[in-house]
Amino acid sequence: IAKRGLQSVTKCMALQLSSKNGKTVRVNNLDLGITRTDIMKQLNAKEKQAFYQQMDKLHPLARSGTVEDVVEIILFLSNHKKAGWITGQSYVI
Repeated sequence: IAKRGLQSVTKCMALQLSSKNGKTVRVNNLDLGITRTDIMKQLNAKEKQAFYQQMDKLHPLARSGTVEDVVEIILFLSNHKKAGWITGQSYVI
């Protein structure tokens, strides 16, 4: 599914599942950009560095995301006290 389609599915699921059987179900979605993971391990260090330098230039903060960045937003969204009112949202990171 294209990212825009996934955003629409997220909103529809949030509306459909918001309160089924007395339980609250929240649906959110992460649209990940370039994230530094082990998937790039097949590249040598020089190739990997060149790839990330190019990708970093495309990001407003001039850096690629990390696994830790993704984990932090997942932890935030899964915390009912902090994000219990958030549903149907797509986070582009």
